[in-house]
Amino acid sequence: MHREPACRAARHRLFAELGWTTVSALEETFGGTGTLLRETRGEVLLVSRLRAALERLNPALPPEAITAAVGGLTRNLLLPSVLSGQVAV
Repeated sequence: MHREPACRAARHRLFAELGWTTVSALEETFGGTGTLLRETRGEVLLVSRLRAALERLNPALPPEAITAAVGGLTRNLLLPSVLSGQVAV
């Protein structure tokens, strides 16, 4: 018995109850108008959404502060040494 479709449906219901929007990225397109607004499959952090969330949560901050916050939050995530542990050997 394959349970994945039932699990997927339950996840989507839970996310909807929480007010979240879900999207299937199986047929993802890339670029500024792409499915997840990312340039490549390798872009694991959705920076445009992070920036938008920071602006929404901190409306009084100037753009420079938002840019600094995005940089601080993403700096270590984008280093090759962090990703090196994810490479299959």
